[in-house]
Amino acid sequence: MKFVVKITKAGLIYIGMTIFIGVAAVNTGNSILYILLSIMLSMMAVSGFTSFLNLLGLEFEIADTSEIYAKREGFLKLKIKNKKQIPSFLLEIGISGQEKAFLGYLPRRYEKTLELTCKFEDRGWEKIESISCSSFFPVGFFSRTIIKKTNLRLLVYPCPIRWDLNLYESSLGRNLLMDKDEFKGLREYRNGDPIRLIHWISSAKIGKLIVVEYKGNHEPIVWLKINGNENGLEEHIGKLTFACNYLFKKGVSVGLKTPNIEISPKSTFDQRKKILSLLAVYGKED
Repeated sequence: MKFVVKITKAGLIYIGMTIFIGVAAVNTGNSILYILLSIMLSMMAVSGFTSFLNLLGLEFEIADTSEIYAKREGFLKLKIKNKKQIPSFLLEIGISGQEKAFLGYLPRRYEKTLELTCKFEDRGWEKIESISCSSFFPVGFFSRTIIKKTNLRLLVYPCPIRWDLNLYESSLGRNLLMDKDEFKGLREYRNGDPIRLIHWISSAKIGKLIVVEYKGNHEPIVWLKINGNENGLEEHIGKLTFACNYLFKKGVSVGLKTPNIEISPKSTFDQRKKILSLLAVYGKED
């Protein structure tokens, strides 16, 4: 852990006034000036000690992240825990290179979760080198910061690039959402069933998820492909990212083919994340 101290403008002015009064006290021998100098020095010492205690006993942990896409703002949750017997005040917490979040008060022996905004320019794995916590408490003469080194990594998905998906839709038949055979019945939801098949009215009445079942199983299927020789690979991956999210919202089974990997088509949440994760690291050195 690293501890950094910076003097603020108010602190420079205060130090300058303290030096001026000290010089005046020595030259004049005025006891009132000596008393005033002692008070100012004592205030500086108490301020430094209090601000040091304010940052002690804090622990940080990244709890969860939203889906983070390159060139777009995302969010991650950071847990901050105060392990000491006194509260902390006026804290600014952030990860390396990103905006900080403000926390005015953290009670003793208390844990709180903050939502931090983050933005990354490139897809792939991003290293979080440090978590920092700063404070101007108690009087703003000094800014003190503790920096905790980390080895955390976040997976940043490619930036989605919107494009015309008519080519995909025309290849799936007249109706992308309900290209099914004859109605068969209702049954209880099983892990892996497409969300679009959930019968919400029946689910609400019974109190558990119910899906519609059809005779046959001719689900619309789309393969996303990377041949490995595309011009403008980043743009191509961005378009595939957009297509992946769009088609999964439609309930389509989506697969991915690259020169080295093939992911069989499915329409589950895990499948979407699996495809996005592969697109995020494709062509990148880990």
